[in-house]
Amino acid sequence: MGWALNAGGVITRQVFDYEDTTAGRLQMPNATSNSNEMTTFLYETSSSPQVDTQPDIYTYNFNGVSGKFYIDNTMKPVEIEPTGIKITLNSSFFDSSDPNGSPKFIITDLNGIQYFFGGINAVETSFNRKIAVGYQEPPSVEVENSWYLTKIFNPVTSDVINFTYDSSLATYFSGNEQNLDYTYSSSFLISGKLTNYKYRTTSKESLLREITSKVGRMVFTYVKRFPEDNFPFSKLSEINYYDLSSNLIKKVQFDYTNYEGTSFINDYNSSESYLKKRYFLTKITESNGTAIPATHQFEYYFPEKLPVRFSFCQDTYGLFNGKSNTNLISDEGIIPYSVSKNILPEGKLANRRPDKNFGYYGLLKKIEYPTKGTTTIEYEPHVDGKINVPIDLINSHFILDVFTDSEELFNNSNSAQIHSSIKQTVKIRADLIVTGKQIGRAHV
Repeated sequence: MGWALNAGGVITRQVFDYEDTTAGRLQMPNATSNSNEMTTFLYETSSSPQVDTQPDIYTYNFNGVSGKFYIDNTMKPVEIEPTGIKITLNSSFFDSSDPNGSPKFIITDLNGIQYFFGGINAVETSFNRKIAVGYQEPPSVEVENSWYLTKIFNPVTSDVINFTYDSSLATYFSGNEQNLDYTYSSSFLISGKLTNYKYRTTSKESLLREITSKVGRMVFTYVKRFPEDNFPFSKLSEINYYDLSSNLIKKVQFDYTNYEGTSFINDYNSSESYLKKRYFLTKITESNGTAIPATHQFEYYFPEKLPVRFSFCQDTYGLFNGKSNTNLISDEGIIPYSVSKNILPEGKLANRRPDKNFGYYGLLKKIEYPTKGTTTIEYEPHVDGKINVPIDLINSHFILDVFTDSEELFNNSNSAQIHSSIKQTVKIRADLIVTGKQIGRAHV
């Protein structure tokens, strides 16, 4: 929804291969490439699907402190850029079925204050399923990917701040993908297929419900994000501050405007109505019952002109580019004409180039403060007309054929453009074939 509330803290995880707690990690030896140790390592990594050679990366953010760490082969947390904080893994981290909902991590800052992450309703999990027409992969393994702050403890004063969460479960359309497979020889298409994939994610979301301390409490209220849909994710509607006698001290209300996209509909995004909707935060109002309410208001660039989610009118960065594409296969790759003509919808490749006239749609434009002063934000394009975004081609080679009759001069030609994002050697092989017999070959 374009903004985030920092009201506690969280540790998130980026999983590489298998999650750290489900597979033994194989350490790459400190050896030369032709050594027996390296040969054994490469054999084990290529022959066993259960081998994990890379640790997951964890990111923490709480109380103005942020950083990253990984878990080494002895299951000890190691900061990527050391800050002096202490990170402790509880035994519950290795047991996702912990019935007591114990915290998974404890971080001790430089002042000795302890921060506890994870616990009842404070762990988010998700898994995906890849689906195509007549085909669906088994769901991926459910993974814990976020642990929220549940307690702050000061051992000097014995002060405690507790964070309470609710959770909800939702299954939703989370992405799309297209694969173009074809066999091509001598300027002719032999076979080919464009496969459309959808990704459905099942996710458990943690919602901060209450913060309590020795001076009072804050209560967070939510409403369904899409009231008319079976889509249980929520949006924050208000925060109420109470003293120890439950007297209301302050109220903060959040107002949203819903914009529905109606353009660039395709087979991916036509079935679910929530894909057409985007909620933008347009107003925050603070009141304490006595003074005039303080209001912040927000404006955005052309939110009403955004297309339906997961449309084909996107550049290589995933931003809106306003192009009426019928697929996602970029015309910047080298796709033979007979392939695109016979396989792709309308026989056309997609224009995936960025367009500065559309890429900023939906971004924050202006903030108006309670004093009626304003801040206006202007954006520049992430690329300009002088920058070509290189593409690594999936195919490792391609064929160019040139034909001529033996009685005429060899004056025909054929050409193709090669794109690459790395400096590399390009090998060219030329075969001279006369009436079906190869009589010469050259390498360049």
